[in-house]
Amino acid sequence: MRKLFPILLVLALMLTAAPFLAANAAPRAAALAKVDLVMWHQEGEPTMKSLGIQKIFDDWAAKNAPGSTLTLVAKDTEALRTEFQAAALAGSGGPDIMWTVADHAGPFTAAGLIQPVDDMVDLKLFIPTIANITKIGGKSYGIPLQAGNHLMLYYNKSLVKTAPATFAELVTVAQQLAKDNAKVDKFAPFAYNQTESFWVFPFAHGFKATEFAEDNKTPALDSEGWVKAYQLIYDLKFKDKVEPSECDYDCADGGFKAGTVAMTLNGDWALGGDKGYIALLGDKLGIAPWPTVEGGGQPSPFVAGKYIMFPNTTKGDKLAVASAFAKFVTTDQEAVLSFTVINGRLPALLTALKDDKVAKDPVLAATSKALVTGVAQPVQPEMRCVFDAVTTETRALMNDSVKPADAAKAAQDSAVKCIKDLK
Repeated sequence: MRKLFPILLVLALMLTAAPFLAANAAPRAAALAKVDLVMWHQEGEPTMKSLGIQKIFDDWAAKNAPGSTLTLVAKDTEALRTEFQAAALAGSGGPDIMWTVADHAGPFTAAGLIQPVDDMVDLKLFIPTIANITKIGGKSYGIPLQAGNHLMLYYNKSLVKTAPATFAELVTVAQQLAKDNAKVDKFAPFAYNQTESFWVFPFAHGFKATEFAEDNKTPALDSEGWVKAYQLIYDLKFKDKVEPSECDYDCADGGFKAGTVAMTLNGDWALGGDKGYIALLGDKLGIAPWPTVEGGGQPSPFVAGKYIMFPNTTKGDKLAVASAFAKFVTTDQEAVLSFTVINGRLPALLTALKDDKVAKDPVLAATSKALVTGVAQPVQPEMRCVFDAVTTETRALMNDSVKPADAAKAAQDSAVKCIKDLK
C-alpha cells in the first residue's frame, strides 16, 4: 500500500489541478475559415507544377484551414497585367492572390488595385534589395518569393568551352562556330530575344546609360550610352552576323534547348522544370554573367524576383487565409528551399539563401555570381512607358528601318509623350 500511496497522491494532485491548468493553458490557435482561393500566376502550367505549390498549399491548408482550396490559373505576364486590370474595372472575375513579377507593382498601385503587405510579414527577413523593389510611397506591395528574374549568358559546353569575357570575344567565338557548323540545319552561334526591351537594358547599363534622370520620372533614353547600346545590338546582327535574321523568345530558347544555338541570353526562369536547361543540358550547361562591352563596361541585367500580391478586393476570411499561406510559403525555410533549389532559383529569404543547399549548389552559385552584377528593376508607373518605347525602337532597329541615334531619340520622345498622357 505504501508503494501505491505516492502514485495515488500524484494522481489526486493532477486531478485537482486539471481544471486550473485547463483554464490557464495557452489557447490553441483556431483553425482558419474554409475558403476557395484563386491564384493567378505567370509561371506557366508546367513550371508551376514543378514548383509544387499546389501540394504545399494542400498540406498547409489541411493543418491550418481545413477544407480550403487553391485554384492555380496560368497567365502570360502581360495578360496577367491587362486581364487583372480589366477584371478590377468590371468588379468581378479577378484572382484572390497573385504570384507575379515586380514591375506589376507600379501600374497596380497607380490604379489603386492592390493592398500593402507590410503588416502581413516581416520584410526584414528577405534580401533588402529584393524586398524594397515593390516599396512605393513608403509602403510595400509584394512579398518576395525568390530573388533573380535576371538575364544571364548561357552556353553549351559541348560547343563553347568557356564563357566569352567580352562581346568582342563572343563575336570571334561565334563566327568560328558558324564556320564549323555551316552544315548544321538552323544552327546559330548566338541568339537572344530581339523583340523585347528587357534584353536591351543590360546593354545600355554597360555603357552607363540609365532609364531616368535624377528625378526618377523623366526618361533619359537619348544619351550617348543608349546610342552605343543600339549600335552594338545592330552590329551583332547586321555587321558581325552572329545571330539569326529574326529571333524572338521561342527562337532563342527553343534553339538552345535543341542544341542548335550555342550561346543565348535568358533568365533564371529557364533553368527549372522537366523541359528546363538543367534537365535538358545537364553538365553541358554553362552559366555566366554578361560579357563586358567596349571600354570594359559590365552590362547589368534587371534584378527583381517573383512576388505575392493581393488585390484590394481580397478581404475577410479569404484575406486571412491567403495572407497566412503567403507568410508560410515565403518564410518557412524548408518550403522556400523546396520550390527554389530544385528549379535553379535563388531564395529571397535570407536564412534560406545561406543554406548549404544553395551555397554548395553549382547552378545556384553561378546564378548568384550573375545576380550581383544586376541592378534593381524600376517599378514606378513611368517604367511601362520606357519599356514600351525601347521595345518599339528595338524592333525597328532589328528590322533595319531605323539607325541607332534615331532609335534613341525616338524612344525618348515616345516615352516622354506616354508619361505625359499618364497624367
